[in-house]
Amino acid sequence: MDEIILNATERNAKGRKIRNSGYIPGILYGDGIDEASSVKFEESDLRKILSRYGSHAKVWISHNDKKKFGFIKDVQKHPVTNQLIHVDVQLVSQDLDVKIQIPIIFAGEESLARNDLHLQIHKSMVDVIGKATLMPSALHVDVSQKQQGDTITSKDFYLEKGIKVVNEDEILGTIGLLKAPGAVPQNESVEIPEETEAQPTGSE
Repeated sequence: MDEIILNATERNAKGRKIRNSGYIPGILYGDGIDEASSVKFEESDLRKILSRYGSHAKVWISHNDKKKFGFIKDVQKHPVTNQLIHVDVQLVSQDLDVKIQIPIIFAGEESLARNDLHLQIHKSMVDVIGKATLMPSALHVDVSQKQQGDTITSKDFYLEKGIKVVNEDEILGTIGLLKAPGAVPQNESVEIPEETEAQPTGSE
């Protein structure tokens, strides 16, 4: 596993002032911490980690001359500017089982479209239990060889031994026909109303 180190320092100022100085406010909580710690992370380092490893990356947090293992748990962004606003990091023991939500990345949708098929995504995140150090940042699924009516479940993931999806039989996506705009589905007909004579209005 890559050892991704993210430096955290104490913060006292408000969020906007921190962001204007090149940092992103955040919170550390979890294993080995009695109370949540208000910290700040260097924005440039944080962006590099999120870009390469995703919004649920495994990280080593360097804080108060100590290094602890954890996950980026929540990333808040401005709804208009997409600017990073706040980040939560959950610290965990590497030897303990943890339960986290991991994003699903679907690949191969272009191949489906060439066969007049499309992927309907039911869930983009899935709950996973397992050893903290084995947790992937995302689960990848190749749907390029799927056929009409196929479903995507946890059986389509490659999981390390010791990692388990909580709801193994849950349907995460289905493969259906790609309908052209205005097209009438097979076995369905369009009902054409019968012509009727116009009824006079007013008194005779």
